[in-house]
Amino acid sequence: MAPKRQSFLSEISGNRGAHCELSEAQRAAILTARDLGKSVRHVAAEARVDTTTVTQTQKRWQTTHTLKSSPRSGRPSIFSDRGIRRLKIYIRRNPRATYNEIREDLSISASDSILLRYIRQFYVDYWQAVKQIPLSEEDEKDRYQ
Repeated sequence: MAPKRQSFLSEISGNRGAHCELSEAQRAAILTARDLGKSVRHVAAEARVDTTTVTQTQKRWQTTHTLKSSPRSGRPSIFSDRGIRRLKIYIRRNPRATYNEIREDLSISASDSILLRYIRQFYVDYWQAVKQIPLSEEDEKDRYQ
């Protein structure tokens, strides 16, 4: 029995999941197939994408003449992957560190809210940023009444 041949547009790897971005090579293959006169449906079936993906790829090429993805909107992340790992290790070793101590020891300039957002991602439940203020006896009585 002869080995099964892959079509021109089929993926080499099945690792691309649904709703994932196409590579530049895949976009080029889609455009080449369309230039050869294949229908949108046929190209979409061979590339295992939706028909709108094929038409949007063509429109992108006609307007921008590039196969690269547009940059994403929004502010870039303050931390690199390495910086996030450093912060995570620091928090695990010093769960009682204050925001200022974190900033000083790691030499970063992130706001309290950004630090807290990353700390919450680490699922560190026992971390406390601020030491509790000791209450006077009068305040304790008022609080527990």
